[in-house]
Amino acid sequence: MRKLLDEAGVKSADKALAALMQLRDAGRGALALLFAHARMDVRVTAAAFLLRHRTAEVKVVVEPWLIEKEFE
Repeated sequence: MRKLLDEAGVKSADKALAALMQLRDAGRGALALLFAHARMDVRVTAAAFLLRHRTAEVKVVVEPWLIEKEFE
């Protein structure tokens, strides 16, 4: 049973990765729209996904969160 669950998990992850690879720039653009979301946790999560690709934009989103959480 465990092996079947592991295989199903791998299949699901493979599908998600394939979808992400197909979207590439369009998907990143859609995630970047979330930088303007009302909730801070949504903005920071989107920033985490885009850190590698949109570093300057992510910094603008994450810095206020760091100050708010007193991590800086």
